[in-house]
Amino acid sequence: MNQVNCPICGKKCVKSGKTKAGSQRWFCKGCKTSSTHKINNESKELQFFLNWLFGKESQAMMPGEGRTFR
Repeated sequence: MNQVNCPICGKKCVKSGKTKAGSQRWFCKGCKTSSTHKINNESKELQFFLNWLFGKESQAMMPGEGRTFR
C-alpha cells in the first residue's frame, strides 16, 4: 500500500472513504484534516517516450496508432 503523509503536519494518514468522483480520501489523525492524494505518473510517461525515441518502432506501431502519443 502506498503510504500517504499529511501535507500540513507530515504525519501518516489513514483511508477515510472516497470522494464523489471516486478518488481515495485520506484523514490525518494528528491535525484532523482530510485530503486526496494524486498519483504522479510523469516518470512513467517519460520512460514511454524515451523507449520510443531510442527504439526502432514508428508512431504508427504504438497503441492507438500513436494518436494518444502525439
